[in-house]
Amino acid sequence: MSDSAVAKPTGLLLPVVLFFAAFICLFALPAHGQTSREEVYARAAVTELWEPVPATVTTDARGVPSDALVLFAGEDLSQW
Repeated sequence: MSDSAVAKPTGLLLPVVLFFAAFICLFALPAHGQTSREEVYARAAVTELWEPVPATVTTDARGVPSDALVLFAGEDLSQW
């Protein structure tokens, strides 16, 4: 065989390989990290306490929370 019969690399091999490697990484890696909402809740259920649900606190016209203890109403210091 002579030297002219052997195919010589043209210098396009490396750019083509890099292009396909980048293409694979671009589409394969984002799919790897995605989890469904059910999987997220299943993992959270192991460590989270969702019950009992605390009571909702509302405010009156003066802005006093409904679960507040009145210590001083302006007249008597007996609660202190």
